[in-house]
Amino acid sequence: MKLVKFEAKDVHGYLNFNVDFRPDVNFFAGLNGSGKTTALKMIMAMLTPSFEQLREIEFSVSRLVIEDKNRIINISYRKSEDGLFITLDGHEGVFIPWEILASPKSRHYLDREHSEILQNISKMTTPIFLSLDRRFIKSSLDDEFIPSIKYSNEEIRYIRNEIRHNSAKRIKTGDVSVDEVVAMIHEASLIAKNVQSRADKKLRDNIILDSLTFGEADVRAQFPTRTTLRELKSKQIMIRKTLDTLDVSNNALEKRFDSFFFKLESIINKIERFAGIEKSAFERDIVDEDFQEAMSEWVINQNQLKRIDRLFDLVQKYQIEKRGIYKDLNRLEGLVNKFLNETGKSIHINQLGQIKIKIGYTERDLSVLSSGERQILIMFVHLVLDKKLKGGIFIIDVLWLNELVHRNRIKYS
Repeated sequence: MKLVKFEAKDVHGYLNFNVDFRPDVNFFAGLNGSGKTTALKMIMAMLTPSFEQLREIEFSVSRLVIEDKNRIINISYRKSEDGLFITLDGHEGVFIPWEILASPKSRHYLDREHSEILQNISKMTTPIFLSLDRRFIKSSLDDEFIPSIKYSNEEIRYIRNEIRHNSAKRIKTGDVSVDEVVAMIHEASLIAKNVQSRADKKLRDNIILDSLTFGEADVRAQFPTRTTLRELKSKQIMIRKTLDTLDVSNNALEKRFDSFFFKLESIINKIERFAGIEKSAFERDIVDEDFQEAMSEWVINQNQLKRIDRLFDLVQKYQIEKRGIYKDLNRLEGLVNKFLNETGKSIHINQLGQIKIKIGYTERDLSVLSSGERQILIMFVHLVLDKKLKGGIFIIDVLWLNELVHRNRIKYS
């Protein structure tokens, strides 16, 4: 969705707006009291729609033109003492009397049943508005935040129950906007952990299935080289780290695992020590019992080496999948830390979905962030984690937006 044009008359009784928007980033610049924030709030309210906001702001008529999926849409409002008249694309409009907003039951009926026009407006992507006091204003019709990942109904119920269960445990910061993004990060982390648990199970199952693969005798074993040894060590490190992640490691397994790779390394070193590593089996002049024993062990373990190669392939695919699972959370950390690093701070999202602020070697809570740093955190959490914002409109009423766009090459559409 893109903003195309905004018009309003008699705002606060003396201001008129006529704004044509650029297709990417737009700035409102003007003196204090010139109506910049009012214009942003009106745009937000017209798209939500928020009748309470439109009732509070004095104006006579307003029109907003947007482009959504290559279609131009006109939304018009005409305000009177009795209520609000709304038209969409010039079709027959609907009149909303102010008294209908007095009762929650009436508002629910209005939002859900009263008008096809209101339903069509509410289906549009709701803007996100970050004002000077860091409050995000969103439509009351918005569903609870859930990232766009496919889950079964049972999984969604589990995630929501976990969120409700853990929300009581979270320490409130006293800042509603910060509490909102803390909850969003916690939920995104919980969902990522749920997806990872499925990936973990899949890897475990594949490891068990591969252990039952029947091995054929292979007498065409290649002689090991220094490259073989380097590759084995690399595979050993990655497989070990992954097994630790899966919580399948114990002292007995670790000893057996390390012992196996140590023996392979010993065999390679022994073969290299007894003969030139580049010579083939038929060129070797040395016939030594230790050398023959090493070669026999190397040939006997070829099927196990192949199993290690298959395990390594499984682990690589798992690690790629895992990076994708945490991609958004990692991206969020990187964007916020571009700003916080200047003051020697950085954010870290731990395994529990909690935000920790690192200052040197110590971890602190969110209270150590300045007002501006909190604003940066709030904004980027919505930009990265709020899937409803994708393809929508993000409105910011702050003084440092120019620096933000310049440093991060951010474009809004």
